[in-house]
Amino acid sequence: MHWLQPMTSTRLLLIPCFIVLSLQLAAQSYPGQDSGRIAALNEVVVTGLFGTATLKQSVFKIRTINQATILARAANDTYSLLAAELGIRLHADHALGETDLSILGMGGNNIKILVNGIPLLDRGSTRQSLGQIDINSIERIELVEGPMSVLYGSDALAGVVNIITKNASAKTATLAVQAKIQEESMGQVYAPFSGNGIHQRTVAVSQQTGKIASNAYLTSIEMGGWKGAAPLRAREIRPKQQLLTGFSTAYQSGNWKLLYRLDYLHEEIYAPGQYNQNNTAVDAYYKTNRQTHQLSADWQAHSKLLIQTAFSYQQYQRTTSTYRLNFLEGTKEPSTNAGEWDEARFNAAFARITARWNWTSWLKLQPGLEFKSEQGMGDRISGSPRITDYSVFLTGEVQPLKPLLIRPGLRMNRNSQYDAPPVISSINAKYQFLPNWDIRASYGRGFRAPALRELYFQFFDANHAIEGNPELKAESSDSYQASISWQPEKAANKADWKFSLSAFYNNFRDRITLAQGSGNLFTYFNLDRFKTKGTAAELQFNYRRFTLQTGLLVIGRFNAYYGNDTYQYNGTSAFAWSPEANLNLRYTIPAWALEAAVFYKFNGKLPVFTASAVAGQEKQQVYLAETASYHWGDFNLTKTIGPYLRLQAGVKNIFNVSRINNTATAEGSAHTGSGPVLLSYGRSWFSSLQFNWSKQNKKKNAATSR
Repeated sequence: MHWLQPMTSTRLLLIPCFIVLSLQLAAQSYPGQDSGRIAALNEVVVTGLFGTATLKQSVFKIRTINQATILARAANDTYSLLAAELGIRLHADHALGETDLSILGMGGNNIKILVNGIPLLDRGSTRQSLGQIDINSIERIELVEGPMSVLYGSDALAGVVNIITKNASAKTATLAVQAKIQEESMGQVYAPFSGNGIHQRTVAVSQQTGKIASNAYLTSIEMGGWKGAAPLRAREIRPKQQLLTGFSTAYQSGNWKLLYRLDYLHEEIYAPGQYNQNNTAVDAYYKTNRQTHQLSADWQAHSKLLIQTAFSYQQYQRTTSTYRLNFLEGTKEPSTNAGEWDEARFNAAFARITARWNWTSWLKLQPGLEFKSEQGMGDRISGSPRITDYSVFLTGEVQPLKPLLIRPGLRMNRNSQYDAPPVISSINAKYQFLPNWDIRASYGRGFRAPALRELYFQFFDANHAIEGNPELKAESSDSYQASISWQPEKAANKADWKFSLSAFYNNFRDRITLAQGSGNLFTYFNLDRFKTKGTAAELQFNYRRFTLQTGLLVIGRFNAYYGNDTYQYNGTSAFAWSPEANLNLRYTIPAWALEAAVFYKFNGKLPVFTASAVAGQEKQQVYLAETASYHWGDFNLTKTIGPYLRLQAGVKNIFNVSRINNTATAEGSAHTGSGPVLLSYGRSWFSSLQFNWSKQNKKKNAATSR
C-alpha cells in the first residue's frame, strides 16, 4: 500500500463543499422537516440519579454532549468529542497509538469510563477504551465532574464519563436503516477511500416487532498514518485499522424491561521501522481484540419500588508482534530481541443490584450491592493476578423544603489485594433560593484502586526497564465543589439562557505515578500529595435556530515539592495556573436545510513542577516547566437533502497545530520527555454522506393523526 501520496489529492475533499453551497439555492424544505431545531437546555440525564431528570433538576453538575452536537462535530472517535469540552485535555502516546485524557487537572486513571452505567475494562491506568467505541453508536455523553466513588466505586475521583448508546427500544419506526461514509485527510495527505487519510464506513439496522426491539451496527475505520518528521519509511502517527460491530435486543412487557448488548472491536496498529544503513528495518504490529457483554433488567415491583440489575463480562487481548526485514535478501523474520513479542489478556466480570424506593414525597432511598473482578495474564505480567472488589452502598434524596434537595451517600468497600478505604461518604445539595437561581454544593471522599498493570507489570528490553509495585496503596481524595446557576424558564419564541459560576478543590493522598527508582529502573510509587483547584464561568444560549456555548476555566496545579526543605524553590509558588476557554456556535437556515457550526478551544500553558540537580549544590532545584498553549478550531457545514440524505463537509484544526513546545519531562511516562510534543497532523479536510431511512408503524401513525 502507498502510505504517502501527493498532497493535491486533498482537493477531492473540497468537492462536497462546493456541492453544499450550490445546493443551498435549489433546496426546498420538505413537510415535517425540523432538522435545524436546536434542543432545549433542559435535556434529560440519568447518570447518578434516581431515574431521569433534567439538567436543572439534577443535584449534580452534569454536562451533556447530545446527538445534535455529535452529528455536528463529525468526529472519528470519542476523544475528539471530549477534547472540545472545558476542563478536558488529551494526552497522546504515539509510540503506543493510545490517547489518555484528564479532567480539571486530574489524570485519566482518576476518571471512571462507563457505557450505559457499566464500567469499561482498561489494560492499565490509561483510558484507551475511549478510542475503541464506535462513535456512530453513541446517543449522548454525560459528564459529571467531581468524585462519584460512592455510586461508582474506584477510579471516580475526578468524575465520570457515561456514554449512552443507541440501544434497541420500542419506537414508532418498525424498521430503520442508517449508512454513512466519511473521508478525511491527515494534514495535506489523502488518497480516496483507502490508504492515506481517514476512511470511515458504517451501517446500522434497527427493527421493532411487538414487545421486542433489536438493532445492529458495523463500522470500519482505516487511518493511513502520518509521516511527519520521521526518517525514511517510519511514521510519527502510526497507520491504524479498526473493525467495530455489535447488536442489542430489548424486551419490554408489563413491569419488566430486559436489555442485552454485545460490542466487539478488532484493532491493528502498524509501526513501520526506520530504514537502516544495512538495508534492514524493524516493523511492529499491535493487535487488540475487545468484547463487551451487557445485560440489564428493570422490574417495577411496586409503584414506589424499582429493582434494577446490571451485569457485564468483558475480555481484552493485545498482542505485540515484531519482525526484522532485510530488503537486500527480501526476507521477513520474527525478531528475537527481548520485549518485542508479547500477549496480554484481561477479563472483567461486573454485577450491580440497586433498589430505588420512593418512600415518601420527601424521601427517596437507593441501596445497592456491587461486585467486580479483574484478572490479567501475559508475558509482562507477574503470574495471573486477580483483583476482586465487593461493595455495599446507600444513597438517598431528602427534600425537607420544596427548594432544597439533599443527597447523602455511604459506600463500604472490601478488596482482595489492597487496603481500600473501608467507608467513604459524600453529600450533595441543591437549593433554589430564587425562581431562576440554583446553588449546588458537594463534598465527596474518593479512592482509586491500583490497576493490575501498576501492581504486577514487568517489562525489560533494550529501551525499557519497568516493574510493577505490589505494595502500592490505594489513592484517596477529598473534593469540594460549589456552583451558582441562573436559568430562567423559557417563554414562547424567547431565548433559552443558562449561566453558571463554579469552583472546585481536590486534595489527593498517596497518588500513584510512574517514576525512576534506583538505576534506570522505572516503577510505580505512592506520592505524598497532590492538589488541584480552580474556577469556571459558563454560558449557554439558544434562540430559534442559533445556539451558543462558551466558557472560561482557570485550573491551579499543586507544587508537590512546596514546603520541603530538601529542595531549593527559586521563586516557585504552591500552585501554577493554567487557563482554558471554548466557544461553540451553530446556526441553521431552515429554508436551505443548512447548518453551519464553529467549534473553538483555547488550551493554556500546561505547567509541571520538576526538580533537577545543580552542579556544586547539595539541594536539587525546583523549577516550573510547561507545555505551550495552543488554539484549536473546526468549521463544518451540514446540508439535509430530502428526507433521507445528509451531506457534511468542513475543515478541522483550522490553526494547523501539529507540535507544541515542551520544557518538561513528562510525569508518569517512560516514553516522552522534554522537547516539542507531537499533538496532531495539522489542518485536515473532511466530507461525509449519511443515509437515513425508516418504515413507520402505520397503526401508531394513524392513531397520532386522529
